[in-house]
Amino acid sequence: MKKTLKSILVIALVALSMNVNAQSVGIQAGYVSSTQTDNDAISGFQVGPTAELQIQGNFALQYGISYTYLSNKETVLGTDINYTGHFIDVPVRLKASFPISSDLSLFAFGGPNFQIGIAENVKTFTQIGSTDFETNTNLYKMDEDEDNKNDLDRLNLQLGVGGGVQFKSVQLKVGYDWGLFDLNKMEDVNMKRSQLTASIGYMF
Repeated sequence: MKKTLKSILVIALVALSMNVNAQSVGIQAGYVSSTQTDNDAISGFQVGPTAELQIQGNFALQYGISYTYLSNKETVLGTDINYTGHFIDVPVRLKASFPISSDLSLFAFGGPNFQIGIAENVKTFTQIGSTDFETNTNLYKMDEDEDNKNDLDRLNLQLGVGGGVQFKSVQLKVGYDWGLFDLNKMEDVNMKRSQLTASIGYMF
């Protein structure tokens, strides 16, 4: 946990120091659809500051810090299962712009996204007769194989591409990030997390 907090702090400080020298900064928010290996998609939202540093011509470095929230509810064999996930995303993209007019342009981007898991909680509720059974599990603290190590890794590396349109200071964009890391530390169990994002941003 301490290593994870240090990683978050280092990434945040680097991003904030880059913002000081950025040509433009802004804020963005949008929809997230996250999928894990062999599991259905889970929806949520993300919000946070973003910045762009002009490199040369129509190319820029696009980066930011986003808080991502995921939530899912389902009932399986009479048991209500509620999942909530909290993450920090740090995307670093190379952006190429294609101007259409002085106010309108299309753009494409690609690059890594560093994702850090803050908390993933699963609550279950089952009623048998007049008796209620409830559980609350933090997935980052599970150790099913009893090797004295947490089964789920907090740090995820994704590689993403996407595109969008910018009208004056407003950006609309869609992207997809493919998970590269196996987040499940147990042997013979593979789990990668990818995500689809659609957001709107405003550059100051």
